[in-house]
Amino acid sequence: YELRLYTDARVDSFYASIFGTNDSWDFIAHQGTLPSKDMLGQYKLIIWHADDRPTSNVTVHKLPLHTDVIKDYLNVGGKFVMSGWRILKSFAWTQQFPVGFEPGSFVYDYLHITRADETVLDGDFIGGEGFSGFSSIRVDSVKLLDVFPFFGKLAQINFMSEQAIGGFAKKMYIYQNAPNSTYFQYRGQTCGIIYYGTSFDVAVLGFPIFFINGNDAQTLAQEILQRMGV
Repeated sequence: YELRLYTDARVDSFYASIFGTNDSWDFIAHQGTLPSKDMLGQYKLIIWHADDRPTSNVTVHKLPLHTDVIKDYLNVGGKFVMSGWRILKSFAWTQQFPVGFEPGSFVYDYLHITRADETVLDGDFIGGEGFSGFSSIRVDSVKLLDVFPFFGKLAQINFMSEQAIGGFAKKMYIYQNAPNSTYFQYRGQTCGIIYYGTSFDVAVLGFPIFFINGNDAQTLAQEILQRMGV
């Protein structure tokens, strides 16, 4: 099933609050279309967030269908933040994870990720340990408290191994779970990266920011804005 616990209005309000902007574009309300290139060009930063958990070809995130627009935006000096539930999985929806991304693909060339994996459906992710000067973050367990099979934790987090991160990208967050978690293989894996380039900057978060503790999410957003010079 697709997890859709909160209204679009509440989610949009959350992002407006932490990033300090009211300029948003509802992809679904606009029948799956993006703003014009001229409109996008007016902004220093685009934040693409996908907070529903996709489970089918119908509900899979649609960003992979619009990468040409994002590429054009980045090629002229844009800055891009991508966050979501199974967001990297959406770029290889029909393939078994872990999966590699080839040179020439959007994920490889622009996100600077060569290979990605995904955690199991059981709730396990309780937060990310901060790296490269970023503060650590915690999951907002209240938002997922009574939801099976999560029970206050996030699941199906996209992560990358150390070797799967491009040479100029830096770790932002590594995966944290409870000390008694049986999924010890996920602990310490990279679940957020940031790339500072000569032409563009990109941050990729393998989890939905909406389900991060509000204060931590505010810090996360402000640290990204500061690092990207926005």
